[in-house]
Amino acid sequence: MKKNHELLLNVLRKQNKPISSTKLAELLSVSSRSVKNYVNEINAEHPNTILACKQGYTFNSQAAFTAGKDLVPQTYAERSSYIIKEFFVHHRTQLDLYELCDILYLSYSSIKSLLQKMNKEYEPNKIRFQCRNDQLYVTGSERDKRRFLTSIIYKEATGNLVDISVLKEMFPAIDVMYINELLHTCFKKENCYINDFGYMNLNLHITVMLNSILDQPKTVSSSADKKLENPLAATIIHQLQQHFHVVFQNNEIEEMASMIMMNIHMCQINSPKEIQKSVGDAVYQLSKELIAALNQQYHLRIQEQTLLLPLALHLKNLLARVNQNTTLHNPLLDTIQSACPILFDCALYAADFLYQHCHIQISKDEVAYLAMHIGADVERQDQDVHKLKCVLLCPDYQQNQSFIYNYLLIHFDSQISIVQCVSFLHEINDQAYDLLFTTIPIQDSHPIIQLSPFTNSIDIRDVFNRIEEIIEKRKLAVLHQEFDHFFSPQLFYHEENEESDKFKVIHILHQKLLNQGHVNADFYHDVIRRDEAATTAFGKIAIPHSMKMNANHTRIAVAVSRTGIKWDQHLVHIVLLIAINEKESYLFKELYEALINFCTQDNIMTLLKEAAAFEDFRDIILRFTQ
Repeated sequence: MKKNHELLLNVLRKQNKPISSTKLAELLSVSSRSVKNYVNEINAEHPNTILACKQGYTFNSQAAFTAGKDLVPQTYAERSSYIIKEFFVHHRTQLDLYELCDILYLSYSSIKSLLQKMNKEYEPNKIRFQCRNDQLYVTGSERDKRRFLTSIIYKEATGNLVDISVLKEMFPAIDVMYINELLHTCFKKENCYINDFGYMNLNLHITVMLNSILDQPKTVSSSADKKLENPLAATIIHQLQQHFHVVFQNNEIEEMASMIMMNIHMCQINSPKEIQKSVGDAVYQLSKELIAALNQQYHLRIQEQTLLLPLALHLKNLLARVNQNTTLHNPLLDTIQSACPILFDCALYAADFLYQHCHIQISKDEVAYLAMHIGADVERQDQDVHKLKCVLLCPDYQQNQSFIYNYLLIHFDSQISIVQCVSFLHEINDQAYDLLFTTIPIQDSHPIIQLSPFTNSIDIRDVFNRIEEIIEKRKLAVLHQEFDHFFSPQLFYHEENEESDKFKVIHILHQKLLNQGHVNADFYHDVIRRDEAATTAFGKIAIPHSMKMNANHTRIAVAVSRTGIKWDQHLVHIVLLIAINEKESYLFKELYEALINFCTQDNIMTLLKEAAAFEDFRDIILRFTQ
């Protein structure tokens, strides 16, 4: 695909309404005539990719997915995503390895290396990419394949919240808008409440299930045996079967019904008094206290006015299920646990809070539902916080500054926030910023991305990669800046026993922390209790910790094993036992994410597991986080 075509498509993808040829011409720094030529050329090659109306042009995601195939994947993430979509979205049963070489512009050995890396990454998902007679196949159960596809979509979606445009692009053969309208209609008719996170997860779950079912041979059954007590779930499932001409199996009906009933609440509530009246004084107060405790424990920015309603309604239903000795299956459990470890940790804390206050114990499935509710608010709050604060330095000649400003926002709005536009360096305020975009060569203490003054000459992919690199460095900065505060030679352990397991290693690391006066004797049991609630292993690394941030000092004890340590179903090479002091509890989320992001990189893990001495470990951390 021509570069100008790619730029035009990228601009249109970001728009939620028609954009005129004049405006497109400004953003692309070309004439209106050129824009119209590009549109005609794209549609000639890929019919109906761009739609025209009186207001301008729009991107047709239903037809455009095939157009996206012409964009050559460049990175590991893009290449693996291409292969996954071919199997799981386009329903390919096999791929020719030599054709794959041509498509991805890779050698045969590079393709093999790519697949090896993918198999390592997706091993926990029980999915494997296997080669046989120069053909590539994917193995795994249908249920595992659905869960795998769901987790991939989560990873590709911004902020772990999947919107309707993502589903439309990923599943052009599925009438996603019908599902969307059906849910809205049914919820409104029954006067139901559903939050954004729950709604989109329900949309995603139904779409993925239909995508899998429609690819299978048609069943001869005319109706399913499973009878549902809830009329809302029954109506939605019946309508889906009628519209898509499918028959759900009983296990699929149960799975979908539980998702529907978990995410909706049969009421319309607007005020705190109405919430309190609906759920009762006890649940209302419990919900308020839990929100306050989560904010204090993890230094979140959860807003009571947005989370109180869904959380209170959920807790009311949760307590009712506990009294009836029932639980809801959560088909997204594995996805949430692996893709959103911090949110799952918050939910485990919430589960412990309920145990302490209500003397109830809940399943991992129920914990995952709590994570979904907490995550709905946390992710919204974090979207702007994680953006890079940027300054644009560009002489304002013939509105060029405005063109570049709009261009950057169109392409990178989810990653950056432009806080100031200036024509000269001295005009930049002393306010803190993370990145400087400039069209003129300068030197600055901040990271700089040099841009062409002409938007049609800007390399989008290069800018995107630079922004991502800066974001990653910012996340890892805490490890570099505070290394000597967190780590010490006295808290380092090299494991040489091939039969070692998590209990032994946690005990050894706890003793090191205890001997240095950083924790108390109960810390070991608190760590074990947290790890038994849900594993703290991520691939080849484990990050055990207590949910009580009551350590005497914030420290990290390290164990390194070249041969590996048995950790539940995992074999880990690095164990990082985190002890957090209450006064530094604000560091936990940042530190936890930084350690996961850093240590789960294959090249880093290869080096770390060979670190036989603390000095080696220190050198690797500091070298790759500077």
